Amino acid sequence: MKLYTRALLNLALLAALTACAQKPLPVDAPADALPLDGAVLQERLDSGLTVYLRRNAFPEKRVSLQLVVKAGSLMETESERGLAHFVEHMAFNGTRHFPKNALVAELEAMGVEFGSHVNAFTSYGETLYQLTVPTDKPENLDKALTILRDWADGIRFSEAEVVKERGVVLEEWRSRKGVGERLQDQILPLLYAGTPYLSRKPIGEPAILQNASAEALQAFYRRWYQPERMALVAVGDIDPVQLREAMGRHFADLPARATPEAAEPALRAVPGLRHATVLDAENPATTVELSYVHPEPRLKRGADYRYLLSRELALSILNERLEDELAEDQGPWLAAGVSMSPLDRQMSLYTLAARTTPAQVLPAFARLQRALSRALALGVSADELARHKADYLAGLTQSHKDKERIESEAYAGDYVEHFLSGEHYLSVEEELAQSQAALARLAPADIQAVYRRLFAGPDRLALVSGQEAKGIAYPGAEAVAQALRQAAAEPPRALAEAKTAQGLLESLPEPGRLAQRREVPELGLTELRYANGLSVLLKPTDFQQTEILMQGWSRGGLSQVGDAQFRDAAISADLVAQSGFGAWSLPDLKKLTAGQLLSLSPYVSETEEGVTGSSQPEELETLLQLTHLAFTTPRRDPAAFAALRGRLEDYAKTRTANSAQRFEDAVRLAYTQDHPRYRPWAPDSIAALSQDRALAAYRERFADAGDFQFILVGRFEVDAIQPLLDRYLGSLPDRGRRETAKDLGARPLRGQHRLVLAEAAEPRTLVRLLFTGPARWDRDELYLYGSLRRILETRLRQEIRENLSGVYDISLSGELSPYPQAHHEAQISFVCDPARAAELTEAVRRVIATLRREGVRPEEIATVRAAQTQEFQARRRDNSAWLNTLKFYREAGWDERGMLLLDFERLSPKLDPQALKRVAQDYFGLENSLLAQLSPAVSPTGTAAVGLSPEHAKTRP
Repeated sequence: MKLYTRALLNLALLAALTACAQKPLPVDAPADALPLDGAVLQERLDSGLTVYLRRNAFPEKRVSLQLVVKAGSLMETESERGLAHFVEHMAFNGTRHFPKNALVAELEAMGVEFGSHVNAFTSYGETLYQLTVPTDKPENLDKALTILRDWADGIRFSEAEVVKERGVVLEEWRSRKGVGERLQDQILPLLYAGTPYLSRKPIGEPAILQNASAEALQAFYRRWYQPERMALVAVGDIDPVQLREAMGRHFADLPARATPEAAEPALRAVPGLRHATVLDAENPATTVELSYVHPEPRLKRGADYRYLLSRELALSILNERLEDELAEDQGPWLAAGVSMSPLDRQMSLYTLAARTTPAQVLPAFARLQRALSRALALGVSADELARHKADYLAGLTQSHKDKERIESEAYAGDYVEHFLSGEHYLSVEEELAQSQAALARLAPADIQAVYRRLFAGPDRLALVSGQEAKGIAYPGAEAVAQALRQAAAEPPRALAEAKTAQGLLESLPEPGRLAQRREVPELGLTELRYANGLSVLLKPTDFQQTEILMQGWSRGGLSQVGDAQFRDAAISADLVAQSGFGAWSLPDLKKLTAGQLLSLSPYVSETEEGVTGSSQPEELETLLQLTHLAFTTPRRDPAAFAALRGRLEDYAKTRTANSAQRFEDAVRLAYTQDHPRYRPWAPDSIAALSQDRALAAYRERFADAGDFQFILVGRFEVDAIQPLLDRYLGSLPDRGRRETAKDLGARPLRGQHRLVLAEAAEPRTLVRLLFTGPARWDRDELYLYGSLRRILETRLRQEIRENLSGVYDISLSGELSPYPQAHHEAQISFVCDPARAAELTEAVRRVIATLRREGVRPEEIATVRAAQTQEFQARRRDNSAWLNTLKFYREAGWDERGMLLLDFERLSPKLDPQALKRVAQDYFGLENSLLAQLSPAVSPTGTAAVGLSPEHAKTRP
């Protein structure tokens, strides 16, 4: 496994900002190579192909297969830009054993879903093919290995299929266009100038892709897809001996061929402080960044591990400091954080970033510099380091305890990285031992040394990104340099020590009285109902050793709040989550619970209020104490309110800069018929927010626990945890209030409507086709609807992407809902060439019309059943699936013993053609629909845009 990491807040716009000074690594201790995990069989075949094999039982009855090829965009010539990626696409359009699109159809018949279980991607230096197949049938492995062998040396390049796939590749290029890419195009020259990286984007050049021939693709494939440049990785719930024998049958005769040389280019050093400002009219955010680039050791020796661990802790401490500073005093920051991003296989980018406003750019830079100066001069305290050591070790210990739940794909990813870079893969036991030894030796001086290595040098990039608009000005290079110099000259201010306490609660509440205990032995469920009205449904599992999941909720939510209080109530849960509970601020709570892997988040949605949380079994009491505090003593924190309102004000001011956001707003308002609850937040509504009103709304929503239901799923014994539930949940206040979600009169629009927003800055059209109307609301209907939705999405992909080559991706989402009245909502989305928007939209309608008229085919039903079989087998041993399904059935008022999670075998026969045809006719007609398009300012025919209108009525501006 790789070195354990936690997510760090990354506010950098792109991982492409740098000052390229390459400092030598410190002298290492004597060679102490880390041992490779002995559970892996690694060998090199006579052909030169490298093989990694490992048995792993999670997920059950699955094997993850990956073919990695050291062939990416860096291997292309000037006239081949984009061919590496094009070859990857062609792997799904005809191989030695699977003509045209038969490969995808073969996989789907096994229950393998395109995109989820089979995928591929191309990068600068490699192409990776990924395939996960069920092992319940022996022939599945044989078919999968046949596919992998075909990818290795049997991809076919017929001219007809190249022409068809060309459109898909070009649409993938089109789908990436937008403000992010435009900013990237300004930033990449700062990093990649003078290297092939700048001109070798994996997506390629449209002019070259437009004219790429089958012969050119074949030539690139034959030149670079060589056994010595390939590795085959197989990890899963299967006997390695059986797997090795099967791989031998398929790959023993893979011919060895001469392998071309390909050197990875090195990044150039650019010394000194560099400044850049990157602007775009559609970029709503103002961000300042200080970025440094350093060479990185690969994880091969104990010294590498110790350095990488100390670096991880150093960044974690610095990130916590930035968050604490923001919580204490917003100042010029709206958000701040530190991140590390790999730039290539030798170099990494370290960035301190803050979200700010145009007027606060210089103060924001100065504050980042002060945070750096403090770390460089004063280092870290023993208490800080001890907390972060505890957090780090807790995470790694959890991985060790739950090593039986490490997914096969995670192991496979480690072996791919070993092949590409030589980075060692360790056993979970070895990583835990290395961490324990390294943490025991790690001192504050070691963390300070990391800061000085990463951030003390003069070579860095000060970058400003923001909106290009009349009246907005940003400081120049000299002003930024002066602000950084002045801040660096200030004496660093030491941080105050964290609060200490014996416990979260000043006194423990008296336990509540248990009124009823009910068992559902066939599902392993226990329900506790307390005298205060609150109920707790318990599902003990042995799926994971270290996980308990919790959710508590009550019906009502924002629907119970009047329009005058709606905005304050809408921010109430976020405000409390950022303010803390009881006497403790959010930074205090993080410090008090150091070394504990737990979380608790209150929420207030349109229809309910509640809390979600998780913990390890030994931390359940802490989680329940936090829950008790969240109900009874939300904290008032003016700094947290100021920070939240500042972010909302910035969001409201800048959201309309982006045409995609304007489109989303327009669609939402059109679909909900301009209901006031769904209108975008305006600056004046944010200025009117009140901290006290928001807290009052929160207290009102959580003041009565009597109609709350809780569900706990995970590793526990009911009798052992019941006293904790009695004390912390059974004691919550009860006012006797029993609520439901109110019907506020919001209704989806009726009739056929069209909305065109002609404001896109790129040559692309985003199409949305939305359906709505009344629905049946029962369990069988939900199952049929979900199954039909899968069939329709597959047909859309086959027709719009594969046959018409019109899109890179087309998605279909949809659901049935009982609130406020039983209804259905579905949405079909795709991005395309503006010149083809009308054609492809009509094609989508034809696919739907055919499905409604002719129904489904038997083979489509078989494919859906196969996918559902695989899905439900996995979900039955998943804590999240149990929690979500139990909650869904509780909300619906249905008997848990009929859960689809467990009752799939009974429901599956209901997938008959007539039932599915009826569902298509009921829910995918155009009677109540909205066709929405975000198009360029001028269409290909030169016509202007129209606003929202019925399909056959005059437009409304």
